[in-house]
Amino acid sequence: MANISTTNATIVTEENIEEKVVDALDTQVEIQQLATPVVNPHLVSTKAHNVTLRKGKDQDRRFFAIGDESIASGRLVHIILTKKYESFGELRTQRACAWLETEGYTLLSGGLRKEDLIAINEFLKMGGKVVIVLPQGFGTIRREVWNELKEYIEAGQMLLLSRFQWRENWSMERAKERNLHMAWLADAVVVSQCVSSQSAETHTWGGGGVSMIEAALAYQKPVFLPSLIKADQEVHQFIAKAQGVTMLPAVASIDETFQPLKETVPPPVEEPVWGEKEQAEAERRLDGYNTEE
Repeated sequence: MANISTTNATIVTEENIEEKVVDALDTQVEIQQLATPVVNPHLVSTKAHNVTLRKGKDQDRRFFAIGDESIASGRLVHIILTKKYESFGELRTQRACAWLETEGYTLLSGGLRKEDLIAINEFLKMGGKVVIVLPQGFGTIRREVWNELKEYIEAGQMLLLSRFQWRENWSMERAKERNLHMAWLADAVVVSQCVSSQSAETHTWGGGGVSMIEAALAYQKPVFLPSLIKADQEVHQFIAKAQGVTMLPAVASIDETFQPLKETVPPPVEEPVWGEKEQAEAERRLDGYNTEE
């Protein structure tokens, strides 16, 4: 399957609201059509539905979902790569994805922008699984983007989640709320590159990456920061001093680099495969037990 195209991954904004409504209606019809029974029993339905997810001892949360909700039960790791990333940030993201997917973790992403798709495509091409929590309703996904997503949903590699109504569009408030839901779902957060944005009005430092880190720490989720990260000094100092942040060692081996994460959030244990050989052995032992006096 091909990568999801960065040129098509445009989230509809208020500037083209009329086009958004048309696309939303078209996409809704297509999702309903895809919800009809499929020939291949292994394909996952792409019908939008409600799911209730549980994370540890926290109170359950309900989401709108498209895809196999069991993907959300994996060990979810979010990788922060903010909009103003550099080539080293992209490389660090790809390196982290390669290790995480090999170890059996699931990628937790917050959207379909260019910086999001670097990690998403890396996971998908290796056969990994991805959970995407959108800061808007499903009806605002552009048709061309939906056409690229549905093959991964049907293949059981991708789960889309949202807490917003079908036609609710992106907004800053919804993006911040999305970060809180992602922090609740995440088992860990890895920072590849976090570049802050300065507001001319408030002269305060912030940005999506910082907001996500704050949300993760508020939920007491572990945050992992490369020791040689190149970022704005104010952001680096904020992250490094925060309680709950672990500095990843600067070593050549990728296994050594992510050993702190592996120790804090162990990878999922694979269930043993129960095939014909195991079934025959179980029946043999059962027969022996039944014939004993």
